[in-house]
Amino acid sequence: MRDAKVDAVLSTGPPQTAHCIAWVVRKVTGLPWLADIRDFWDPPERETPVSRAIEKRLCRRLLHDCDRVTVVTAQIAEELGSYYGVAVSDKSDVLPNGFEESHFEGHRTNP
Repeated sequence: MRDAKVDAVLSTGPPQTAHCIAWVVRKVTGLPWLADIRDFWDPPERETPVSRAIEKRLCRRLLHDCDRVTVVTAQIAEELGSYYGVAVSDKSDVLPNGFEESHFEGHRTNP
């Protein structure tokens, strides 16, 4: 990282450990960090209350510390803010999954 000309750190997940690694890299380098959150970070129901509390605290810290957040729906951005108690609306952008069908009109597909 020190020798390369890197402008920013980008993490995408799941897996959520990618965001944890990016958080550490950001702390060490001071580079801006963009967290791409493709699914709501919601621990499985089988987790213990202590595990859920740790996951929630970790996610809250990561959301607070990242510089920008991209999500696939506006609903995810709203849920992240309300569930984890971190204002992300002012630093989030929606990048929906999918494609623009009109861009592929007239192109033949293989059977």
